[in-house]
Amino acid sequence: MIGDQHRGLATAIKGVVTPRRAAFDRFGIRSGIYGTPNLLVCALAGSGGNLTADREPTRVGPGERLYVRVEPQGKPGAPAPQLRGGLTVAGGCYLYVLPFDIYVTPDLAQPSTVELESTAVTIYPPFLNDMSERAIISQIRPDRIPFSSRGVGPDYDRLILEALSLPWPIGQRRDALRIDVSPGREAEFAESLVTRFLSLCRWWTRQWWITRDRGHSESSLRNWFEINAFGERVSAFHSFARTYGLFGMERPLNREGFEEIVRDLAIPRDIPAHLDTFFDAVHSHSVAELRRAVLELATASEVALDRALSLKVDRGLLNRRQMKRILDGHDFLQHLQRAGRFFGKNFATESPSHYPAVRTVWVARGQIAHGHAPFVIDSGQKVALESKHVVAGIIAVSYLIGWIDSL
Repeated sequence: MIGDQHRGLATAIKGVVTPRRAAFDRFGIRSGIYGTPNLLVCALAGSGGNLTADREPTRVGPGERLYVRVEPQGKPGAPAPQLRGGLTVAGGCYLYVLPFDIYVTPDLAQPSTVELESTAVTIYPPFLNDMSERAIISQIRPDRIPFSSRGVGPDYDRLILEALSLPWPIGQRRDALRIDVSPGREAEFAESLVTRFLSLCRWWTRQWWITRDRGHSESSLRNWFEINAFGERVSAFHSFARTYGLFGMERPLNREGFEEIVRDLAIPRDIPAHLDTFFDAVHSHSVAELRRAVLELATASEVALDRALSLKVDRGLLNRRQMKRILDGHDFLQHLQRAGRFFGKNFATESPSHYPAVRTVWVARGQIAHGHAPFVIDSGQKVALESKHVVAGIIAVSYLIGWIDSL
């Protein structure tokens, strides 16, 4: 089992319903029909081959999700494949393209199987669907750039990179997933498994971008060029890319971790809420969303303490009345002090280099919660919250989580 993976954070951080089938026109295109408060959805498809899909619109209420499956029928008279297992259907295979990357070790190659709800589930190691080993940062198409009617468009030569990529030094990049189920199950069953699998991957690897996106390495700013008084390009296209420094806790998914995660699907086990929120905070900081990062760091701290005290109650080391007294009021720093006093510990004195950053997070959290611009006291001066303050908060909260777990 994965166990208490968060104990190593501080040390490491130092350095559906399947649609009805119907005939589909050979060259037919159906578009979505939008309305309020409900959304009417038709399959959108265009192909030189035969397709099957929903012909009639399906009503989707606000917040509901619907899987729309479109099935190509193939070419009449095509030869049957020579399969080793025959043509008898034994289950189904679901394939996922991920909006983020998972980094793995080279030894991760074999699938792993677990039985869930009388269903054999085989999960293959994440694989690379992309054409490039590195994530490609697309460039602006020069022929699509708007320009003034007084000037010449910027697409007058080939002085632009076709693509750009940056390395990420923790393993081999993967961006897709295969899961087989036998006997066959609906898409929602596979979706729930994949959601939990990816959350466990996030926990085990501490790759905080898993389940989110590539925002930490993909900037909206892609290109730049010099212009004259008419806005005409007078230089080459310059390309922009962005990267983000790792905290030292991140590690690639290896064979041992992969097999452990698949086993944990049967328990069932999921990533603790405070760690999930802590990783969200790192991701938010990586995309320069400082206010969100502060709120998530504060929430992670609060949930971690509540969880730890609840576990103490379950083990008979604390009663409900004592826990209620510790958590009385709305001042988390007071909660922290009371919890430490009860167990003979003190985070402020045991981690004097990290406590000020935790306090900064909570002061800033209060300002944000009341609609104010967050500020901090830096060298005796009141200054606006900056990226460096949130970095210090991320490191400090990682230590705080470990300290809370040691109570």
